[in-house]
Amino acid sequence: MDKLDEFVASYDGDVGRALLAFAGRFGITPSYFDRYGIDSYLTQHRAEELTDEEWERLKEHSDDPEKRYILVLPDLETRFINERLHAAGIERHEI
Repeated sequence: MDKLDEFVASYDGDVGRALLAFAGRFGITPSYFDRYGIDSYLTQHRAEELTDEEWERLKEHSDDPEKRYILVLPDLETRFINERLHAAGIERHEI
């Protein structure tokens, strides 16, 4: 077990809690994405919402199928969403 595993284990294996603690310690703002969040982001940037089939495909390309944490840095949200859509084979105009 390496130091990162030990860190997560100190939060009873809850990666989300460990990430929030790490982010809080270093002043990083995490962002939580679920289907509602991704659909809102897409429509805000003039793209269509995901279909049920596209959402199922997108979930396959996430570490946790129900939720995803990312660190909010300039353009990272856009890159994250574009990369996940591309990996899932969902064709959209890049946002």
